[in-house]
Amino acid sequence: MLTRPVHYPAAYGVFVALAVADILLSGIIIIGLGGTEINIIAAWVFENAGLSGATFLKFATVVVVLLSCEFLGNTGSDSTARRLAQIAVIISAIPVTFAVVQLVEAFAWNPDLIAFANGNPPFDLLDIARGR
Repeated sequence: MLTRPVHYPAAYGVFVALAVADILLSGIIIIGLGGTEINIIAAWVFENAGLSGATFLKFATVVVVLLSCEFLGNTGSDSTARRLAQIAVIISAIPVTFAVVQLVEAFAWNPDLIAFANGNPPFDLLDIARGR
């Protein structure tokens, strides 16, 4: 089983990349810029377990989706598995798109954030990584 190629490597790669982008952008917006998480479950996790907990939650969901796609693909439900992988990519793209729009808007309307472009961010990325 571990030597077989996965069923949908392109979709999986995009899905994982979007998951990473979601966590990074969420950390910057919530911790660095004082934003709010609108997903109730993720907000609770962020509040109680910080960025580490949110990262764990995100990648637990990634593992569940990838294993589900592989299970369905191995049991002959190829079209269902392919559709699940595609839907996972589409759903994951939504918060990333909104986060990018929020960041562009924040930088466009807040002159204090322009320092970020000059190498002087208004927050410390290491603090964000540590969940502070």
